[in-house]
Formats: sequence, C-alpha cells, structure tokens
Amino acid sequence: MKKIAQSFFTRRKLAILIVNLLFLTCLFYWLFHNINFQDLVTQIRNTPPKAILFALSMNIVVLLLYSKRLSVISGGGFLSCFLITTLGFTFNSLAPFRAGEALKIYFGKKRFNYSIGALSASILIEKIYDMIALIIFSIIIIANIDTHIIDLRILTLICTVIFLSIIFVLIIRTKKGTIYEIVKENFIFKKIITYNFFSSKDLSVFDHKIILAALLTAFIWLTNMMLIFILFKLLIPDATLGLLGAIILLIIAAMAIAVPGTPAGIGVFEAGIVSYLINFSGVDKEQALSSALIYHLIITTPHTLIILTYLGKSFWEEIKIRKEI
Repeated sequence: MKKIAQSFFTRRKLAILIVNLLFLTCLFYWLFHNINFQDLVTQIRNTPPKAILFALSMNIVVLLLYSKRLSVISGGGFLSCFLITTLGFTFNSLAPFRAGEALKIYFGKKRFNYSIGALSASILIEKIYDMIALIIFSIIIIANIDTHIIDLRILTLICTVIFLSIIFVLIIRTKKGTIYEIVKENFIFKKIITYNFFSSKDLSVFDHKIILAALLTAFIWLTNMMLIFILFKLLIPDATLGLLGAIILLIIAAMAIAVPGTPAGIGVFEAGIVSYLINFSGVDKEQALSSALIYHLIITTPHTLIILTYLGKSFWEEIKIRKEI
C-alpha cells in the first residue's frame, strides 16, 4: 500500500512538472513573438526607487503580521515564528511543489523543538483563515461586476463555504462535547499519538485567540491589497486600476503562487497579472510585464535575504564551534 501511494505521488508530481514545462514553453514562445525586450529593459530601468522602497517596506510589514498570527495560533514565541514563516516563504519561492510548507514543520521541530502535530495544525488553521479572506475578496469582486453574468447559486455557495468555515473554526476550538473531544477519542488519532506524531495537548492550537488571529488575517490581506494598489499606481500612473483592480491582482497573485510545480508560481504569476493589465487596465505589453516582474521580485526578496542571512550566520557559527573542538 505504501509503495502504491509513493508511486501515485511520484506520478502526480511528474504530471504537474510536465504541465508546467509545457506552460512555460508556450509562455516563452509568446514572449519572443510579442515583447520588445529593449523596451522591457527600459521600463524596468525607469522604475521609481520610491516605489520599490515603499513596496519592500510594506512587504516586511506583511511578513511580521504573518509571523505574529502563527505565534498567536501556535502559542510559540514571535521570533521563532518569524523565522519559521520566513523560511517557509523563502523555500516556497526557491523550490517547486510548495516545499516550504514541509520545511517549516521540519525547521520548527529541529531548531525550536515545536511539536510536529501542533505546528502542522497551526499551518492548517492559517490556511483556513487565508481561504476565508480570499473568498471574501472574491465576493467583493462578484458584487461589483456585471451581475448578469453571475449565477446567484454560485454566490450562495461561496457564502455558504465562508459560513461553514467560520463555524468549523469556532466549533473545533471549544473543548466540551464537540469536535475536540470526538477527535481525542478517535481510533486513528490514538494510533497517531502512538507514533509520536501528534499528542493530545497539540489540540490546544484549536483553542487560540480567534478574534486576534482573524484581525491579523484582515490586516495581512488589506496590507497586501494596498501594497498592490499603491505600487502599480507608482509604476503605471496612467493605468485605470482602482481598489477593485488591486483586489483582482491580489487574488491572481495568490492563486498563481499556490499552483504546485514552479517555484513561487513563476510564469503563471506574471502571465495572470500581465493578462489582466493588458485587457482591463489599458497597459501596453512591456509595461505590464515589467510591473509584474518588479512586483514578483519585491514580494520574494525580503524573506529570501532574511532567511539566507540567518542560515549563513548559523552555518558559520557551527563551523567556528567545530574548529574550536
């Protein structure tokens, strides 16, 4: 059974990789036939320094908010959660198949002795909060476009998913006669405890400060929205990009990064943003692509530099200790 599961996941990864390679091939073909690379370089060189500094600063604020939320959910220290979060973002940017999520758990256990079960549950809860935020933004978009092309049944379904997600978080965090107790008594859960992956006390992450975590999630996504809105206004002053456009770009970026296969959604990320800017904001191809590249670089640079500096320092200190021995 284990070999069958491993074979399935290996084939799945291979299929995803092939699809991504085909997509990137088509993307490069489009670039070489539609983009004037001299104009693209000129657009990048003319990027206002204040736009880059502003966006980098806001991105660091977002990173701090993510770290604080993980600290609230897991009950861990802010500094350790900051490093865990930063490492996750970095390796999601550098490696394919969302490798950063697994490395966050490994790093938290190895470096800070976090419980694997508790940290895994904390990351799962983070995803639930982010999914709710994405759905809310999607509803805002739907509510502000031509209602004739929207099936109200779909809107109802989305609202139902949000409601049930919130109810799920509220129910599972209580301890008396609810999912908390059911899970504790579950046969499979007891088996997991036997193998020291998950312990009964790990369920305490479901009893975190839900209002504070929800507020931090709201600040995260609102800050990201304002980052996009102001950055693209500075990069493309003539573009017809309002707050609704910024929300659409935010969802495009989030979905592209979430796509497994390419590191940080490279290619998919740029394609989605360029397509929207060209078709809905009246931006020329070179300007749209340069803006997408700059935005992608800005949201991946801070955490990459931070974690590489930390890992480099740790590696150097370990070498010095070994030399002294």
